Amino acid sequence: MCRLCIYSRCLMQLATAVLLVNCLLGTGLRATTRDWIGPDGQGGSGNWNTVSNWSPSGVPASGDDLNISPTGTNSVMINYDYAGPNVNLDQFVLDLPNASSGNAITLSIAGNNLTGLFGFVGSFGSAAIAQTGGTVSLSELLALGDGAATGAYSLSGTGTLSAAELTVGGMGNGTFAQSGGTNNSSMIFVSGAAGTTGLYTLSAGSIAATSEAVSGF
Repeated sequence: MCRLCIYSRCLMQLATAVLLVNCLLGTGLRATTRDWIGPDGQGGSGNWNTVSNWSPSGVPASGDDLNISPTGTNSVMINYDYAGPNVNLDQFVLDLPNASSGNAITLSIAGNNLTGLFGFVGSFGSAAIAQTGGTVSLSELLALGDGAATGAYSLSGTGTLSAAELTVGGMGNGTFAQSGGTNNSSMIFVSGAAGTTGLYTLSAGSIAATSEAVSGF
């Protein structure tokens, strides 16, 4: 066989191998949808960094879509205790869709970093984030009350929030109570559509928004 033919065949085999490796790597890098299976709305609390609180088993990793929506009716508290390397989530949904009156699921953040693209707090029931420290960064959107639901956020202490867009009651009922910390969200929209309610209260701390809109956008 001529040298040119051998060389061409080698190139084809190499290209095939590279394609196979890329396919395998691509499959491994696909986002995982991870469900919260810790405290289920029958009351209680759980830690974010506990492997067995998630299905499939494992602490959330970069690119994951998180569904934190227990099916019970009683309040649930989740402690954000992840302190490892930075993880960039695709999105998270925090909700207690079957919440009985006055109950909600709450994500408590006292330190460390929570980073992602999208965050939805309250989609069909009631949910809240209570941040007293650490940094929450969402490069696309944080929605409070996304749908016929109630979403709340309290920012205090040394906490820092940075969202490209923050909607408070954009499609439902949303509240943002700031008594400290820093809100570096670029755009803030309060009560964005007819039939919704939004409330932002600032008693301490600072806001560094470049754009703000109230009642309609």
